[in-house]
Amino acid sequence: PEKIYLVPASGGVPVLATGDSPQRQTYPSWAPDGNSMLFTSSDEDRSNPSLQMLDLKNKSVSQLSGSAGLHRGQISPDGRYVIALEDVSERLMLYEVTSRTTRTLAQQADYPRWSADGQYVYFNSAYFSATGRAGGVYRWKLATNTTESVVKYPDFLLTGAYGVSYGLTPENEILMLRDLSTRDLYALDMELP
Repeated sequence: PEKIYLVPASGGVPVLATGDSPQRQTYPSWAPDGNSMLFTSSDEDRSNPSLQMLDLKNKSVSQLSGSAGLHRGQISPDGRYVIALEDVSERLMLYEVTSRTTRTLAQQADYPRWSADGQYVYFNSAYFSATGRAGGVYRWKLATNTTESVVKYPDFLLTGAYGVSYGLTPENEILMLRDLSTRDLYALDMELP
């Protein structure tokens, strides 16, 4: 199963962050103080996800209360919130760390991430729908609880690790990966003995 490793910024040997565990560990997110890290833990078959917090000083791991069924969590820059996806529905959820409560921000989302100033949560929608290519990148504003479209998917083909990946510059400009690969079909004639 996937694991989280720590590597010194100056280079060196990767060290397993949490010790040996049969659980999958994905989507690490540093806490603002740099002393802990949030990650998604799940079974080897990717079921039963939850959000776990790793204390880097004593290597202890604890589950965020009320986070069962959430994955791809990202901590806000001030540490007050976690944005995550609900496992089955892929709804975008806001987890408030102090009250340990969640609320739905969008009915379907992918690749949630905080803006550098913590005022927005960016996410994208499905690349293809029943009617063809649709959607784009959106942002939810913390102060007003409103969502707006930032960019629609362009007319050319996009790509990513799983679906359409995107990034944010420090100025919150959207970066997307254009797919320039070849998709030609070839016929091959063979003479067998």
